[in-house]
Amino acid sequence: MTARANHDYASVSVKSCYNDTHDTSDTLQSCQMTHMTLSCRSPTIDCVMSGEMTQSEPQVQMSRRERKVAETRTAILKAACELIDSEGYDEATIERIAEAADIAPRTFFRYFPNKEAILFAEFDAAREAMVAGLRARPADEDVLESLAIILKQLSVEIDRRWDEFAWVREVTGTHSLGRSHERIVASQEVNARVAEILAERMGVDPQSDPRPNAWTKAIMAAFGQAVLLGPQATDSGCTFDMFIEVLNSTIGALTKLEAAARVVCTQDYGPLTHAHPDN
Repeated sequence: MTARANHDYASVSVKSCYNDTHDTSDTLQSCQMTHMTLSCRSPTIDCVMSGEMTQSEPQVQMSRRERKVAETRTAILKAACELIDSEGYDEATIERIAEAADIAPRTFFRYFPNKEAILFAEFDAAREAMVAGLRARPADEDVLESLAIILKQLSVEIDRRWDEFAWVREVTGTHSLGRSHERIVASQEVNARVAEILAERMGVDPQSDPRPNAWTKAIMAAFGQAVLLGPQATDSGCTFDMFIEVLNSTIGALTKLEAAARVVCTQDYGPLTHAHPDN
């Protein structure tokens, strides 16, 4: 499939996911399972990260106000996707998105802090679901096994909806989005929450034991690189297989680094110096 074809398919798929009236944040709370993934191809949300793959539980009935909130959020997302796809990211201003969604511009900010947040709405929901899923794993299960299971389930959802995620990445990449301070902080906050869960399960204090934070940053960085490469980078077409490859190569590099560090530790190299800019 060509890049243009991928883009066309993804555009239709992404827009179609906002045709149902389920609000992602509200439905996340209403699902009886602990963790959910968001489906653009179905009006229901599959609860798949609470342990074993299961069928969706019946959703809790929403109040009239909750339905209105869900419908408004859906309308904003749908309007934004259609405008971005048809006219471009820059031309899809908040005012035009609000007009297309039949709301006042000030109402937009009750749902999203800025236009960029619209593109990352499902990424953020997936991150929240990942943390919830990890916390829900059995307490007697090895914590790294728990994390591997959750990342495996997350990668399955990423592979299933790769064209949709690819469309978002194309838009954000073209406009250098996703590297703002806000997005960096969001990523750091998720890592901190994952590290906190690891520390709790390991029974250690992350302020004095470096392992939870160090392991989390290394694992999530490896997973992030696997996602960047995508399922098409492996013969199996599975993002998780690429994650394993990245882990293996990283472990090999760290092993070599440790050996080099032990040798360097015995040598006296003096302090690091650099030339002054004026020199």
